[in-house]
Amino acid sequence: MESAYGDGQYSHKVHVYSLLSDSWKSILNLPSYLCELTSYHGAAPGVFVNGAIHWILYCRTEGRQILISFDVSSETLSETMKPKRIVDNKFHITNMSTLDGRLCLLVSEGDKMSLDVWVAKDYRLSESWTLLFTINAQQTSIFRYVRGFKAVQAFKNGEVLFEKDRSTLVIYDPNSERARIIKIGGVRKFFLAAIYMPSLVSPNSIKNADAE
Repeated sequence: MESAYGDGQYSHKVHVYSLLSDSWKSILNLPSYLCELTSYHGAAPGVFVNGAIHWILYCRTEGRQILISFDVSSETLSETMKPKRIVDNKFHITNMSTLDGRLCLLVSEGDKMSLDVWVAKDYRLSESWTLLFTINAQQTSIFRYVRGFKAVQAFKNGEVLFEKDRSTLVIYDPNSERARIIKIGGVRKFFLAAIYMPSLVSPNSIKNADAE
């Protein structure tokens, strides 16, 4: 997604790359309300889940955050429903990622020293969002600055791996409400944590199959 400012308003375009044609094209038919939006998270990458890419955007005229999804198959944009509990402007979505293949939101509330972890079973319905747990930052000192975290992976024992400020990995146990830092030797000062999913399917094989 590309954002630009001109003539007193913001404009937004989505550029799509086709592996089959080896070319880019721009999707110009964007919803009208996007003209009043500006990206809240700067260059943060979109989150891909359920065949769509998702972004957090900030509506300047209404003073609220919204979730936008781009369906890769139909090449259409739409607004994704947030949990009903966080529609109030006092709630702030600090980060969005995937957790166990589901869309995940980290949410803070006003001046409270806490961080809510939400996941969506069917994110098209606001009722499908589930609050997994709340991190009490006053009890867990490493979470006192809640806006630098991203949920990365949930484990079978209930623990969750977080990335902090693109420089630290943290394991949090919601049962004991304890956190510990994971140290990895030889890693650069700044990094992006992601889940690696191996595949035997090459993108080139898909391109060649479509061309036949």
